[in-house]
Amino acid sequence: MTKQNRRKYDSSFKREAVRMAAQSDKPDRQIEEDLGIFQGAIHRWREELKKDPANAFPGTGHQTSVE
Repeated sequence: MTKQNRRKYDSSFKREAVRMAAQSDKPDRQIEEDLGIFQGAIHRWREELKKDPANAFPGTGHQTSVE
């Protein structure tokens, strides 16, 4: 069995993907396929932006801006 490497996306990519989804008539799933990202990514990133827009996507892992 081979281990798959998880792709990492920077803050600007995530913000742009969420912006694209908001401005598009396409469903999130289609945009995720077009961008080659995992299913549910846009929904997850949109929710993270709603919680704390200024500090969303601080870096790798599940850290806050304080960390």
